[in-house]
Amino acid sequence: TSEGMLMVRNLPPLPPGRVYQLWVARANGERESAGILTWTDKAGNGYTLIKCPDTLARWNTFGVTEEPTGGSPAPTGSRLLGGTI
Repeated sequence: TSEGMLMVRNLPPLPPGRVYQLWVARANGERESAGILTWTDKAGNGYTLIKCPDTLARWNTFGVTEEPTGGSPAPTGSRLLGGTI
C-alpha cells in the first residue's frame, strides 16, 4: 500500500505560512514528498493522511521537516522527526 496516516506529538507549534512535510527516502538518498501536515494543536499534536509516490515497501526511511505553506519540492529545513520504514 502507499497510503497511511502520520500522527505526531509534541512538535513545536507551526508559525503562520509553514507546514510540516513528510518525506520518504530510498537507500540511495532519493527523497520524495509523501504529504503535508498543515496544523497541530497547542501541545504540538496532529495528524494527516499521507500518500507515498510508490508502495511503502520501496522506501527505507522517513523524515519530517518544516517547510513553506504548500510544501517544497525537496527538504529545505532540518529533519525534526525520522525513522526506518
